[in-house]
Amino acid sequence: RVIFFDGVNQNIDACNFWNTTFTGTGTKTLDGNIDVNGGLRIDDGVTLDVSPSNFRINVQYYWDNDSTGIFEPRNGLVVFDGTVTSNLYTGGTAVGKQFYDLALEKASQGVIGRPQTGDIHIQNDFDIVLGRIITDNWNVFIGGDFINDDEFQQNSVTNRVEFIGTSGTHDIKGNSAGSNDYRSMVFNAPGATYQLTNDLFIRSGYEMVINDGTLDLNANALNMFGAGGDFTINGGELQVDSAAELNLGSNATLLN
Repeated sequence: RVIFFDGVNQNIDACNFWNTTFTGTGTKTLDGNIDVNGGLRIDDGVTLDVSPSNFRINVQYYWDNDSTGIFEPRNGLVVFDGTVTSNLYTGGTAVGKQFYDLALEKASQGVIGRPQTGDIHIQNDFDIVLGRIITDNWNVFIGGDFINDDEFQQNSVTNRVEFIGTSGTHDIKGNSAGSNDYRSMVFNAPGATYQLTNDLFIRSGYEMVINDGTLDLNANALNMFGAGGDFTINGGELQVDSAAELNLGSNATLLN
């Protein structure tokens, strides 16, 4: 079953839905939190707006914003939950394709959230509460906190996690006890500070680059063991306090 909102401008009260498609024309504005127990699609020529009240959207199966439709996230939260794999068809990182806050809150460990087409752009916080994110060939852009309490699998040689905050201090929790795979990381965060809240391990041979902004190890260890894996500071700042450690592998280069 699919629910179609196919009018012109429509207001949508709090409700639970199955597969849901926002189609027709105009703006579909939320008047309450919605829980989509199937998948959510935003069609061509349609805007889905969480409203100034920043209503929450929960989705289980898929998020499809891969057409010319627009998502207006404001300061709202999108949560991928349930017991099945969630596939993300983001449509890229342009305005209208971005999230504000994004969370993975699956019912158990090992349940996957996975981008299928397009990078993921998160204006503010990205929380992995329970479940596994697999990035494949897509990049992840994070403007706020990155809190990983379960699994993050950056499983491609070409993709990167890029931190893009413009002000304030933000946390990076890598979950050193979890089954994680971190590869290339880049900081393009003018005016922002990112601080580690626990040790972070980068896979052997992958780089970290600070182009702008500050990375504060905050009494934790940044481990880039193995062969290669350069650390490059192009224009930002790396803070290593007396209780912190920066561990580079053999043949790695620290460039400043």
